[in-house]
Amino acid sequence: GEPLVLTLDEFINWQGSVLLRKSDDTGNPLEGAVFALRKDNETIKELTTDALGQILVEGLTPGGYEFMEISAPAGFILDPTIHEFRIPADAAGEPEQILMGTIKNHQGKIVLEKTDEKGAPLAGAVFELRDQDGNLIRKELVSDQEGKVKAEGLFPGSYLLRETHAPEGYIRNEQTISFTVTEEHLGTPEVLNLGKFVNYRGSLLLKKVDEDGQPLQGAQFELKRLDGETKSSFHVSDESGFIKIEDLSPGRYSIEEIKAPEGYTRNEEVFTFTIVEDR
Repeated sequence: GEPLVLTLDEFINWQGSVLLRKSDDTGNPLEGAVFALRKDNETIKELTTDALGQILVEGLTPGGYEFMEISAPAGFILDPTIHEFRIPADAAGEPEQILMGTIKNHQGKIVLEKTDEKGAPLAGAVFELRDQDGNLIRKELVSDQEGKVKAEGLFPGSYLLRETHAPEGYIRNEQTISFTVTEEHLGTPEVLNLGKFVNYRGSLLLKKVDEDGQPLQGAQFELKRLDGETKSSFHVSDESGFIKIEDLSPGRYSIEEIKAPEGYTRNEEVFTFTIVEDR
């Protein structure tokens, strides 16, 4: 009799699809990143990541494409890196969805090295960070045992970093450091290294002379700390008549001659001075 018609099932032509994910440095999904989807150097459409940080595009014809971020989520650095992919012209059966992986947005990071005047690291210096409008961003950034001051998660913009408390025994450095976190950067931005920030101690230079202005060697002086715990140290003028005393903590001091050079009368005047707390 008449043979049956052979049914060969459906024979489908497919179109391509692509999935992109957007996250921050720690892997949390980012909503609101806007990407341009381009083909042949022309923008086909603009797409925005959803609450899961995803963009899913379907119905793509064969050919080469690229994603480029044109607007970052609020508070993040724009990364205009071009991410290319291709929809193949043929496939055995339904083609697999193209996975672009996770594309990250970054925020600014800074590091500053706190040292004494000899380059040794200083722990315990306290800084505050403000934006260009003077708003307080971080209240207490403290240098660690390596003298490092670090801050992360900074929005693009201009900032001011200022020391509020020096390590114990040091003079507070009044210098203000300004820096900028750029609004866009290809790939992962480097940590902004703000260099070294030095704390100093005070010093005293005294010259011992006779009535004709000639230097006198061998005059003995006692230096006393007048505030806080009373401490004394003893110093002798050198052949040029000088006494130089360094590494003085902020505070009030007195210096008094306790023994004159041989053949001279001791000067009984007590001289006082102050090492300021900031400079």
